[in-house]
Amino acid sequence: MDPQTHPRIPPTATQQPESRLPAADQLLTIDEVARELGVTVRTLRRWHTLRMGPPRCKLRHYVRFRAGDLAQWIRDQREDFAAA
Repeated sequence: MDPQTHPRIPPTATQQPESRLPAADQLLTIDEVARELGVTVRTLRRWHTLRMGPPRCKLRHYVRFRAGDLAQWIRDQREDFAAA
């Protein structure tokens, strides 16, 4: 049976359901953020304890990152060498 046509079969990990959230509100997992930034999950957790990583939210016991917050955090990390 095809998960897309049968309502009781959940989508697999490779077939994420379409989100109804705006792009900036999409929630990313810690693994997705680590991959996007090119760092390890351990590094992200260390940054959190040092209060220097991207903002995150907890939904019950799940850590998630809003895509818009991550994009803004990346922009804020940019150093302006022209001003030096």
